[in-house]
Amino acid sequence: MYVTKPRMFEDIVVSMGGRVAEQLILDDISTGASSDLQQATKTARSMITRYGFSDKLGPVVYSQDPNQVFLGRDYTSGSHISDAIQAEIDAEIRRVIDDAYQRCTDILTENMEKLHLVAQKLLELEKLDSAQFKALMESDEKPKPLSELEIPELKQPGSADEQASEESALPEAPMPETLQDDALNSGESQETTEW
Repeated sequence: MYVTKPRMFEDIVVSMGGRVAEQLILDDISTGASSDLQQATKTARSMITRYGFSDKLGPVVYSQDPNQVFLGRDYTSGSHISDAIQAEIDAEIRRVIDDAYQRCTDILTENMEKLHLVAQKLLELEKLDSAQFKALMESDEKPKPLSELEIPELKQPGSADEQASEESALPEAPMPETLQDDALNSGESQETTEW
C-alpha cells in the first residue's frame, strides 16, 4: 500500500474530529471517540515504527508486524530496541497525536458554523453519506438558531426505557428443531430461553 506521510497525518487529524468537537462544543469529553483514538494511535505508531516518518528517529524500522497485540510496547517485542529508543518512540507518537489534535482544533474552530450545521443535519437525518456531507460543506446554508431546533429526547444509557426498547426490538429466536423434538418427546413446553 502506497500512502504518503501527509496523507497519514491528515487521517489522524480526521480521527480526532469527534473528540475535538466534544471538547469545543460541550467543554467535556466522553468515551464516544475511543475507537477513533485507537485508530489514530495505531496510525501514528505505524508512521514512527514501520515507515520511518520521524525526523527525530530517522528512516529506521522498529516494527514490522502490524498485527502484534498492543500491550503497551508492541513495537518493542524484540530485544533489539533500547529503553532510550522506546522512550523516543513513545514521545514521537505523542507528538504526532498532539500535532493532529491541534490541527483539528484549528480547523473546527475556524469552521464552527459548519460544525454546527453538520451536527444539526445529523440530528435530523442520523447519518450523512459523503455526497450529502460534501454538498453541505459547499452550500451557503446556515445552522438554525437553537430555539428553532427539534432535538429528539435522549434516553439515558441503561435506563428502563432503553432496556425495554432494546428487548422489544429483538426478534424472538425460534427453537432449533433438535430441541423442539426433545421438548415434544419429553412433554416440556416449547418456550424459548431468555438470556
